Amino acid sequence: MKSAQDEVEAVERKKRDSFAALAQAEVRKQVTDLAVVAAQEARAEEERAAAVVNAQAEAVRTASQTAAVRIEALAKGLGFLAAGAVAWRPETEERPERISFGPQAPRDQDARRSIAEAVAGAGPWLTRLAKLVQVTVDAVLRQERQKLARDAADLAAVRAEMGLPEDGRLRRVRAAHQIVGSDGPGLES
Repeated sequence: MKSAQDEVEAVERKKRDSFAALAQAEVRKQVTDLAVVAAQEARAEEERAAAVVNAQAEAVRTASQTAAVRIEALAKGLGFLAAGAVAWRPETEERPERISFGPQAPRDQDARRSIAEAVAGAGPWLTRLAKLVQVTVDAVLRQERQKLARDAADLAAVRAEMGLPEDGRLRRVRAAHQIVGSDGPGLES
């Protein structure tokens, strides 16, 4: 038979085992609680990162859409520029340089409003390109008109050497391409 001492020791062992099991359970609970908190923090960080990525993606999408609208407006504006419906106007004392209706613009106000709305998104890009086109075209025309005026002057000189009277048409060509305040041929400036 077991003695009372053995029984007390058995109870003490059970008590120690119970306390050890309880301590282990408490440690497991703390570890589990820490793991849950870490998982929640990780989840919150993932959600914050996802929100940042979504915001960046939306910003890129918006920028892309804005660029697409501008490019479309610019393409339409260049078409209207080529057709003469819009034209570049240089800066004046009253107004900055701008795009305005050109000589081939429709007279109908609804059609004009439609053109203005179609090119509005192109903003200063269209103005810069239209100015570049206008300046380039003016330079080429100036060179070609100078050549015409020189050719007309040469032809008039040959006619004079041959004793032929001055032709009114040649005189008009030379006059049309004469530089103001100059004796040489060129474009009025």
